[in-house]
Amino acid sequence: MFGIIEEDGDDEDEDSEFNVNELDSNEEEDGDDDDEEEVLFPGSLFSVATIYLALLNWKITFNIQDSAFESLLKNLRQIILPEDNKLPSSFVLMKKDIGSPNSKKYERHA
Repeated sequence: MFGIIEEDGDDEDEDSEFNVNELDSNEEEDGDDDDEEEVLFPGSLFSVATIYLALLNWKITFNIQDSAFESLLKNLRQIILPEDNKLPSSFVLMKKDIGSPNSKKYERHA
């Protein structure tokens, strides 16, 4: 769903690319079965945490303004994703969710 767009030409930052599929496979290898990852919607291949990381990485990488990010979240939630999705309706709610006591599950350990 959220693929990496590669530009034509030389890629100097190949190591810094963000790959959603790589994140999900790393989470499975950790062996932490204590906390079941919440999926974005029933049948989704991606967890809420993975989507948060992908969206925030995109926002930071391309210096997206908060208002544009709010619009993206709203459109994803209302138009593209199924009705029973777990994507927050605003950036403020996303930040609150990440800052919740369960925020440790959203941290990426290198």
